[in-house]
Amino acid sequence: MVDLDFTEMGPWAERINSHDIPNCITEVKTLLGSRSAGDPNEQDHITRQLRIVEITESLLTETDPMLMADSTIQQISQHFQQARKYLQDWVNNGSLSSLTSSTPQFDSLLTTLAQIPRASHTSHTTSEISTLRRSVGQHRSIVDRQIVELKELSSNARSEFEGKVTQADHKVNDLQSDLDRLKSEIAESRTAAREQVNQQQNTFHSSQEQRNEAFNNFLNDKRSDAEAAIQVMEAQTTEQTNSITSTLSERLDEAETSKNKIEHILNIVGEEALVGTYSKNAALERSRADQWRWFAILFALASVAIGSWLVVSAADVGSDWDLLAAKALLAAPLATVATYSARQSFEHRHVQREAEHLALQLAALGPYLNDIRNIDARDQLLIGTAGKIFGNPRTKVERGSKKGISPTPPME
Repeated sequence: MVDLDFTEMGPWAERINSHDIPNCITEVKTLLGSRSAGDPNEQDHITRQLRIVEITESLLTETDPMLMADSTIQQISQHFQQARKYLQDWVNNGSLSSLTSSTPQFDSLLTTLAQIPRASHTSHTTSEISTLRRSVGQHRSIVDRQIVELKELSSNARSEFEGKVTQADHKVNDLQSDLDRLKSEIAESRTAAREQVNQQQNTFHSSQEQRNEAFNNFLNDKRSDAEAAIQVMEAQTTEQTNSITSTLSERLDEAETSKNKIEHILNIVGEEALVGTYSKNAALERSRADQWRWFAILFALASVAIGSWLVVSAADVGSDWDLLAAKALLAAPLATVATYSARQSFEHRHVQREAEHLALQLAALGPYLNDIRNIDARDQLLIGTAGKIFGNPRTKVERGSKKGISPTPPME
């Protein structure tokens, strides 16, 4: 059965879906197979139309969509839609005339199909290209979805942090408003006490002289009480201010701690992803090195076998030297392939060691930098270390060297 799914294969293939051609083909085949023929003539029409539908499916799947004109795709869609109407009447009414009325649409469809470039000799390649395009589109959709999820996580973390900062600001403003209100109440109390003292002084100054001493004593008592009350209020205000300041400091420390945790999590995610990438590359290079090593062993054994055969043949009396020369020429390509395979295995093994070494350095970089409390010094050291790790070109290792060469200088 031909696969007519053209989704996620690029804009050229999407044109076929946009004109509803796959659905039309499926419905036409269903209609032609849903009713039994009443006579041979009716069966001939059904068989011919099914063959035309199958040819259309084969051309659409085996031809590169980029080679199809828009007008050709529109005409194919129109012919199938018209034929579908006649076939629906034929299925519902059972009239042979409705079936024969769809014949001109299929004849026109054959004429339209002739406009599609023939690519039967490249059908396998076209099928592979379609499969690859579909796979690339699916992987692209998965990657886009993961990127959107990561952006949503980052946005949620940022929104949560900004919300906590906003709450802290609101609490600071509320505490400042309470502090201003308390100061205003203290000032009003002081003003009221002073006004009361002044009124009492003015009243008792106009009294008789014999009451001056009693008035002064009474005034002193009132003044002492007022000062004691003011001192008590000042002490209470100071205590409340200290409590408010302590609470504010704790909330700011909590906000700073949350911010540091978020930054730490983001750094860990980036670091682990980078280390994991280099570790995967090291595993891939190890597999490739093993494959090339087995190739080298097989071709080396073949070369040794042919060499042994040459030695035995040369030792025989009356040896044919032309035959010996031919055998030697046969052994030479095998030895060359064995040498090339060994060299490739050596190169992949060296790349594996470089990736493993770099993964270890990146894994140790985070704990090493966390011990440095000075932010400026830590940033300078990080810049210098990144330059040493990523700024140096890949070094070559001469064949036959006894020790490997690190891709980057060790971190100091």
